[in-house]
Amino acid sequence: MRKRKIIFVIACVLFFLALTWTILVSNGLLDKTDEGIVEFTIKYRGEKYNFVYWFSRIITEGAYVYFIIPFLIIILLIYHFDLKSMILAVGTLVQLLVNTIIKNIVKRPRPNEIYHWMSEKSFSFPSGHSMTASFLYGFLIYMICVSKLSLRKKVLLSSISGLMMILIFFSRIILSVHYTSDVLGGILWGGFLVMIAIMVNEYFGKKYNGLRNIIDSKLKVGQKNED
Repeated sequence: MRKRKIIFVIACVLFFLALTWTILVSNGLLDKTDEGIVEFTIKYRGEKYNFVYWFSRIITEGAYVYFIIPFLIIILLIYHFDLKSMILAVGTLVQLLVNTIIKNIVKRPRPNEIYHWMSEKSFSFPSGHSMTASFLYGFLIYMICVSKLSLRKKVLLSSISGLMMILIFFSRIILSVHYTSDVLGGILWGGFLVMIAIMVNEYFGKKYNGLRNIIDSKLKVGQKNED
């Protein structure tokens, strides 16, 4: 019970921070700081098609739809469609919808196109890639931590997921397709949704295990028939 209360409090704090940050961005209070960071970035990132460019372009793909859909399918198959994997899959799709709604409410233009290292046409705030990475890899870390894996494997896999998440955040700034406040906004909204997803799993996890029991029973029947 105490664990659920802590998760709820963290979710409330993240929602308050995300909403406050969105209001600040909507009113242009962070524009000067954002523009200064864009100028700093383009000054030190070097020429296009260098190592920084290609590394950022490859890393940023880790939050694209055509990557996350196959990734989610693999996770669903590995976990036999249990509740956690289904929350991860459905939650990732839901956060994409939430991101689109917020983008169309705020309607913030992206940084000047002459600075872009890739083509992006949607609104800028919050960063969809950052929000997706925050939710997808954030909840994945939770899944790893509550799994039955050894401590060494938990640390390794969680570190990889965390590093991937952080690199995606920075890739959006380096590619100059987002302001820093867009990325931070994506992190806050994604983090809030991660806490909601964890709350759902903590509440329903002991009562309902997704489709895993059904799938496992069918697999056992299939194995017996083969024998």
